[in-house]
Amino acid sequence: MQVVNKLTGEIYEIKDNTPTAIKDSWLLLSETIKACERAKDKLKLKIDEMLDDKGQYDYGDYLFRQFSVQRMSYDKSVMREVLDADLFDTLLVPDKTAIDTYLKENIDTTGDVGTTLRKTMVAVGKPYSTLRLERVKHDN
Repeated sequence: MQVVNKLTGEIYEIKDNTPTAIKDSWLLLSETIKACERAKDKLKLKIDEMLDDKGQYDYGDYLFRQFSVQRMSYDKSVMREVLDADLFDTLLVPDKTAIDTYLKENIDTTGDVGTTLRKTMVAVGKPYSTLRLERVKHDN
């Protein structure tokens, strides 16, 4: 299989002729992606030093521009006031990570609450499929 780097035109030959070659290629590509992400993180530090007062560095044909992003959420107390109680409950999505953290930190005082909650979990969103290569330890 061939993959082309659109920026450089470099052609990468990815071995896919045997199951072992596919596994080896998968491992190589996964580690390459991780290495590239680490490299980008290191470059970001240098880019931060280059940016002007507007948070930009202009190359003419390219422009680094720093953005500030603030995620927003609705105020629950205001939602409670302006929405019907059933609608409020329908729209409010529990924060699974925060709940899991709370249960883990308070396991001594919550008793069977965690078990009850896990048994009654409901699906959120559409299911999706992921693929990962896992190392298997064999007992010898």
